[in-house]
Amino acid sequence: TDQLTSGSNAAGIMLGNGALRMKKIEDRYSWGGINNNFGVPKALVQIEITFADGTEKTIATDGTWKSSAGPITFNHFYAGEDYDARKEKPGWSTSDYNASGWQEVRIASGPEGKLDAQLTHPIKVIETISPENKTNPEPGVYLYDMGQNFPGWWQLKVEGKTGAQVRIRGAETLNDSLFPKSLKPGDQISSKHSYHANVWSTYTLKGEGTEVYEPRFFYTGLRYVEVSVDDPDKFESINIEGRVVHSDLSYNGSFSASNTFLNDIHEATIWSQRGNSHGYPTDCPQREKGAYTGDGQVIAEASMHDFHMAAFYTKWLNDMKDAQQDNGRIPNTAPELVGGHGGGIAWGSAYILLPWWMYQYYNDTRVLEKHYATMKRYIQYLYTLARSDSNPEEKLIINDFGGYWDSLGEWCAPGESDGPNHPVVNTAYYFRDVQLFSQIAKVLGKKEDVERYSALSDSIAEAYNQKFFNPNTNLYGTDSTYQTYQLLALSFGLVPENHREEVLQTVINDIRETRNGHLNTGIIGTKHLWSVLVNSGHSDLAYKVATQTTYPSYGFWLEKGATTLWEKWSGEASHNHQMFGSVDEFFYKYLAGLRAPTDKGTTRGYKHIRIKPLVPDNLSWVKASLETVNGKVASRWENQDESFKVQVTIPANTTGEVCIPLLKGEAIEISEGDETIWKNGTLSGEVPGIKSAEKEEKCISFSVTSGTYHFTMKGEQNR
Repeated sequence: TDQLTSGSNAAGIMLGNGALRMKKIEDRYSWGGINNNFGVPKALVQIEITFADGTEKTIATDGTWKSSAGPITFNHFYAGEDYDARKEKPGWSTSDYNASGWQEVRIASGPEGKLDAQLTHPIKVIETISPENKTNPEPGVYLYDMGQNFPGWWQLKVEGKTGAQVRIRGAETLNDSLFPKSLKPGDQISSKHSYHANVWSTYTLKGEGTEVYEPRFFYTGLRYVEVSVDDPDKFESINIEGRVVHSDLSYNGSFSASNTFLNDIHEATIWSQRGNSHGYPTDCPQREKGAYTGDGQVIAEASMHDFHMAAFYTKWLNDMKDAQQDNGRIPNTAPELVGGHGGGIAWGSAYILLPWWMYQYYNDTRVLEKHYATMKRYIQYLYTLARSDSNPEEKLIINDFGGYWDSLGEWCAPGESDGPNHPVVNTAYYFRDVQLFSQIAKVLGKKEDVERYSALSDSIAEAYNQKFFNPNTNLYGTDSTYQTYQLLALSFGLVPENHREEVLQTVINDIRETRNGHLNTGIIGTKHLWSVLVNSGHSDLAYKVATQTTYPSYGFWLEKGATTLWEKWSGEASHNHQMFGSVDEFFYKYLAGLRAPTDKGTTRGYKHIRIKPLVPDNLSWVKASLETVNGKVASRWENQDESFKVQVTIPANTTGEVCIPLLKGEAIEISEGDETIWKNGTLSGEVPGIKSAEKEEKCISFSVTSGTYHFTMKGEQNR
């Protein structure tokens, strides 16, 4: 291969601490109380060689290898990395290097457990970005604005004298302000958060021409880079670039619209997903870097639209399985090494929701089979928890349990961290988990479990309404409308049928009247907001919420300089969290009309695809595409003065249903290409692939086979 040369070859290994050793270091940042120390770094390498004559040879790590200290003098998963270029050993990994002065390696015991091949994408440098601007706020200090909040590290190119030192650190804002902005003379990098102020790289020059350095065993999240030097007279040149580092996920979908504001929200959502994909979905790249199951589950369907996530989620589900505790509990981070074991039921529910969504989107039954027994253990944990929480007499309600962090009920709604009534969310997700598990049992032919858990979910629903629902006010869990609680009951089908419209109306009124078109949801409620509004006929309100520009909204973030999604609607704390990215579901599923297998009309694995776009008054066009397991699906609509046009692509060996919305009146005529196919209220003419048509409420629906179709509608409003 191109990795080999003729003659002798050599392989070299560079070791860092990673998550194995995260000891607390004075004056440098480390998340929470983490103080891991599982021994020295170890390596296991096996090289399999097949020669041209078919013979084979294995070269593996053993006692014949040599080791030496290198130029990396400090590295820490959170705190940064230091590098002394004077300690470099040129050619150290080549076959002609003289390693006679190196030490013998020590043979170490391998880790316990089963060694598995890596399933998911490698973490690597994906992109290099150059600064938009730079300043020199004081002697020996240089400040760079990369123009984008990103995950990764800096690359330094420097020329100077031997022993001169450079310290590099990053931050998400300037001047200790709440919001980012374009760099101007006099600005200083923020230092109010220790995860910026106490995270850095110190580089010591060897003094040989242009030197290039970037970290290897650490990453962070940042927009601005500060470079400070010990003595400006020792340096001839300094340059910085940003290295974007994350799991090498490939894109699965595309979305764009005539309103660039929507494109900016979508782009910020993409960047936040990229920024929080590092072998597992993280909450933020700069502060915690933990695989929070709550964050990961609320973004999952959006991520399945934007990226190819099958391998990534297969691996993460294995992490959850490994992290499952003896009592069946799924902790709020998996793996737990850089996280914790708190969270509410909405967090651990990722272990039921994710396999179900993978079954729906990817037609993957293997993931259900592999995790069935351990998912069942989790359901049993919930069953036991309901009988051992703060109110064990309520056997079907999961009340508060453990400490504050154990039973969270919502996260980061406007103006608050947690919701006011934990059991409402805990029990709603308990119901949903049990309900879905009964459906999973049905898929796998587990008849007894189907009956058992179907009956249990019915009992939970009855107890839920008895406990939390006030039929006089049509409110769940509180005396005034709390959007998340209402949305969960509506989304999960918990509301008694004769109260559904009234419960829905409490949400509509709260958004329209009380909050002037704004949401009041955290990460959990926002996930369910879009589908509840659209499926109840209030797509106009969903669009209004999505396009608000005042607090709290995505537009408020953009107006304040965001290039990624933030942790809190106020802009406080982290500026790169992906947990509010469920808005991308609204863009793909509803604005573009590519209804998902979790929506009515589209079947598992996109075998039958329902395309039904929403057309807001002030939007001229939307286009989107998805690479499904059955091929590429695409939709583009354009609302013109005299016509409405829809172009769709249905992949081979699938069927589709294309719903042309009646925008302002009856459809007088619809054509496909040059052929009229709808006239006088009925199917007219013949076009290959179009099997039938019928008028539905507010649309004309065409049943089609695979292919690309160009529909044009002219209606009363165009006459």
